[in-house]
Formats: sequence, structure tokens, C-alpha cells
Amino acid sequence: MSERQQVWKLMMFELKSIKALNLLNFLLFTVVAIVFFSLFIFSGEFNFVNGNRPLALAIDFIFLGYSASLILYTRSKAFKMQSLKGGLYAAPLMVVLRTMPFSEKAILKSRIYLYLLISVLVSTAHMLIIYFTAPVLNELISLGQLPFWLIIWNMMTISMGILMPMGEPGATYTTKYLITFCVIFYSIFLAALISLVRFSGNGVFGWLIYFSSEHLIPTLIVSVLLGISSIIITYYYMNHYMKKVDYHV
Repeated sequence: MSERQQVWKLMMFELKSIKALNLLNFLLFTVVAIVFFSLFIFSGEFNFVNGNRPLALAIDFIFLGYSASLILYTRSKAFKMQSLKGGLYAAPLMVVLRTMPFSEKAILKSRIYLYLLISVLVSTAHMLIIYFTAPVLNELISLGQLPFWLIIWNMMTISMGILMPMGEPGATYTTKYLITFCVIFYSIFLAALISLVRFSGNGVFGWLIYFSSEHLIPTLIVSVLLGISSIIITYYYMNHYMKKVDYHV
């Protein structure tokens, strides 16, 4: 079986494993996302250039949380990273696949390709609905700019959300390490967001809208480079830990 056939077979296996509950969770996630983005973020009270700072911070949390959660609502438990035996945190599927005649490259590519497929389809569908129901957004970004905005939007959600499949190969951690890491990581993350909003007057999402409407081509180039870089880094990160982790626990 060629590598391409292996990748296709693994992707189809996961797609066929999606259950009714996953679809229900996904539909619920879709409704919540559209409601928040359409009614809250794109309300007439929100100014993308110099808006309300607490509101801008709240929007960033929604935007970044949305990006990170895209893949969670379509995958079954066996395909998500979780605590296994011996302090190993990994997706159970990875443990099983390492005992089967699939190449490492095929396993990695199937995980990344499927994430990209789901992320692009879902993000594009959501943004199209939001764009045609939110007057503020389609006033800032014209219909002619829409295809470029969709690329920017997808590249940004991919670059932030790809952290989810990145951890699937897993690693061995202690509880103390995980707690310390989470406290430090989220503290730095929160401090960075607060600082951005405090000193620039807007958050990540607000500035993304602004630069996309005022400086479309440079923003497009930067977002594509960011998205491609995140995919390449994810591939090498996953490959490194797949070779390093002992799955025989």
C-alpha cells in the first residue's frame, strides 16, 4: 500500500468513526459560534479600530477559544489527547497505529490533513454565514475582498488551532509539570492579550479586521506565511515526539 493510500485510509477511518453525538456537539458549537460572532462581536456598538477595551479582550478570548476548539467537536474520544497509563498523555489512536503496518509519515500526514480539511470547511462555512448576516463586517470588507478575507481567516484559525493535533503523538508528564506549565503558559498568554488591548486600544481580532480592510495584500501574505509555518512546525514537532515516546505502557 502506497503512502498516499495509507493516508487516505486513515482519514476515511476517522471520518467513518464520527458518531451522532459528535455531530450534535458540532451543531451546538456552530450555533453558539454564529450567535457570538454575529450578535456580540459584530454589533453596532463595537468599533474595530478603537473600541471598548474590555469588550475587545472578551472578543479575543472567544476568537482564540473558537480556533482551538474547532477540531474538538468533530472527533471521537479515541482521537483526542488524554491521560493514559504510566503518565503518558496521547491520543489512544496513536498507540494503536504504532502497532500497525502504517508508516510514520502516513500517520502524521493523515492527522494534519484531516485537521486542515475540517478546520477550513468549518471556518469558511461559519465566516460566510457571519459575513452575510453582520452589516459591520461587510461594510469594512467588500464582497470583492471576501475571498482574500476567507484565506486570512482560515490561516489565522489554523495557526492557532493546530496546537490541538500537535499534541496527539503525546509525551510523558508528571501532574506537577502539567500544573506548572499551564499556570505559566496561561499567565503569559493572558498578560500578552491584556497588554495588547491596553496599549494598542484593540485586541488580536479587532486588529485582524482592521489590517484586512486597510492593508489587505500585506495581511494576506503574513497570514499565509504564518499558517504554512505553523503546519511545518507541527509536522516536525509531531514527528519528533512520535519517535521519542514509548507507546508500550
